[in-house]
Amino acid sequence: MSGFESFLEKAVSAADLAGRKTGEMISYSKLKIRQAKDNNRLSDAYESLGSLCYSEAKGAKHDDEAFCSIITLIDEIKRDIEETERLLASAGDKSVCPACGALAAEDDLYCPKCGAKLGI
Repeated sequence: MSGFESFLEKAVSAADLAGRKTGEMISYSKLKIRQAKDNNRLSDAYESLGSLCYSEAKGAKHDDEAFCSIITLIDEIKRDIEETERLLASAGDKSVCPACGALAAEDDLYCPKCGAKLGI
C-alpha cells in the first residue's frame, strides 16, 4: 500500500468516526429536547390540576371525570419522562438499575434508590 492510500484510508476512517459521533450527539440532543418538552407538559398538567382544586375550594362542583383525566395525563407524562431518562442514561454517563429502573451514576456499585447491586 502506498503512502497516499494509507493516508486516504486513515482519512476515511476518521470521517466515519466523526460522522458516528455527530449522529450520537444529534440523538442525545433530540432526547434532551424531548425531556424539556415532557417536563413542560408535566408542569402544565400540574397547573391544570391545581386550577381544578382551587376552583373546587372556591365552591365549584367537584368533577371526578376532570380530576381522573388530569391524573391519568400526569401518570402518562411521568412514564414518558422515565423512558426518556433511561434513553439518556444509556447514551450518557448513567446506568439504569435492573431491579427498579432508577438512574445511578455509572460507577455506582449499588442502586441509590433500592440498594440492588448494579452490574459493572
